[in-house]
Amino acid sequence: MKEEIFNTTPADYEGTNSDTYGSITSTSTTDSSGVATSIYTAGVKAGFIEFWWEERSVKKAKRGSFFLLWPFGKERWGKEKLKLRVYVGEIPEGYEPPLRLSDVKNYIKDSFDFVVSKNRFEWVDTQFTNCNENEFNVLNTYRAGFGLGEVGFYEGRERCLVNYVKIVELYYDRYSERAGRTAAHEMGHSISGHHENCIMIPNPTDLPSNCQHFCNECQNKWWSKNLGGE
Repeated sequence: MKEEIFNTTPADYEGTNSDTYGSITSTSTTDSSGVATSIYTAGVKAGFIEFWWEERSVKKAKRGSFFLLWPFGKERWGKEKLKLRVYVGEIPEGYEPPLRLSDVKNYIKDSFDFVVSKNRFEWVDTQFTNCNENEFNVLNTYRAGFGLGEVGFYEGRERCLVNYVKIVELYYDRYSERAGRTAAHEMGHSISGHHENCIMIPNPTDLPSNCQHFCNECQNKWWSKNLGGE
């Protein structure tokens, strides 16, 4: 089975150093006992690993029979698993209802279903001063210039901004969902720009199709922050 995979499936990556697929120490030579040692460090993407090596003057690399299948995509060895930690500031006075803070938070959390399902999501009650890579503040903003489409702005993990007032002024329904998806979208700008078929789609506040969750590519980027796994 593995030979069929190796013979018919093009490699995703070939080399000795990649954050995604892992790395191996530089070429080593044998010692006085005829033993050479190299160390492989796992990356963050799951799959088969095929080791090749050269033998003396043989120019064509020889194929080894050793392969591994481990869930590298879900965790980094030797590091403590983290939670996605989120602080959400208060909604401006007079806008709850039609906006409800609890509903906004539920839609943010739902957007990260792949993290929630692994119990790697946590609300915090105190705003972060300096955010680590797994920590975010979702805050209200009154900044001008917002129109239909994306009523939010990313100013770093400390300031994922949503203009709640504009959402109520510009739209006529689903206020909390629009706010929650927009907040998750702005958090997503820490790993990605706009693209289709994902919550990172342009104009998330309009709630276009496929704007509820992160695509597989984005999920892998979130996992690379060591947000855990099994």
